[in-house]
Amino acid sequence: MDGVRERFGAAESEVLAAFGVAATSRFIDLPRSGRRVRILESGKGQTVLVLPGLGAVASFWAPLMAELPDLRLVALDRPGCGLSDPFDLRGDDVRTWLVKLIEELREALGGGRISLIGNSIGGTAALWYAMAHPEGVDRVVLIGAPPYVLDHQAPLPMRILSIPAIARRALKASSEKDVDVLFQRMGHRSGALSPELVRLVLAARTLPGYADGYIGVLHGTTTLFGRRVSAPAAELARLKTPTLLIWGDGDTHGAVETGRRMVATMPNASLEMRGQGHLPWIDEPVACGKLIAGFFQNGEDVAAHRSGARDVRP
Repeated sequence: MDGVRERFGAAESEVLAAFGVAATSRFIDLPRSGRRVRILESGKGQTVLVLPGLGAVASFWAPLMAELPDLRLVALDRPGCGLSDPFDLRGDDVRTWLVKLIEELREALGGGRISLIGNSIGGTAALWYAMAHPEGVDRVVLIGAPPYVLDHQAPLPMRILSIPAIARRALKASSEKDVDVLFQRMGHRSGALSPELVRLVLAARTLPGYADGYIGVLHGTTTLFGRRVSAPAAELARLKTPTLLIWGDGDTHGAVETGRRMVATMPNASLEMRGQGHLPWIDEPVACGKLIAGFFQNGEDVAAHRSGARDVRP
């Protein structure tokens, strides 16, 4: 097992070096849940907790971390991914579990107000947390379509993967071509990932507990026939936290119309189009970084500046 972790550590170091990210790795004990999580920290300034998508690890954010040196980014290996402890719901549903996890992390990071950046289910988790603890959140960035918002369902391929036997077979795919096909299915062009990121994805899949964590989150949020959790319009309409949505062209996990409906529902949200696919920072890290940096530098509410969803590119 040590060899598996060493392989992952080497792949992670390659990624951070390739994108010029100086990050510190450390473990945090979360006493209430009896869990230990690993985080990567980079930059300085306002604390921003970075929440991954379903199967991603903290270092997969490296292309974007490189563009945000003036923010203290705290990127999480969600339990069940990377070097954090295995996933364990301990009787909670996924929404409750994720909100508790973020709250424990906030307390461990000093207990002050934080901001959140989330991709995919990490974005939905950011919304859930901001709705539960509005006093603890300054700003939210959703990059890539967040699942289960409004009346949105997970795409059919993800609902199929909620069946554990099918998911375990799919997660055994272990070639560079498999990774390329996976990201094409999320709306990215072939070859979008650098060789270092491809090796990171493959190394992460071999870590102990990865498949169980992946299946646990997915099975806990959806079935083949429909979602188990949601962020409904009535709740989104009450969320006053300034929120920036960054949507990739061709994101297969959610049409941009869903983002437009979110902006129309939320009192303090704006939408921008950047990059491609479900992880826009992979295609356009500089453009995404500029958007996010500007969002954090602007202390005013975004509602005063928005004119609906903007399909604007630099």
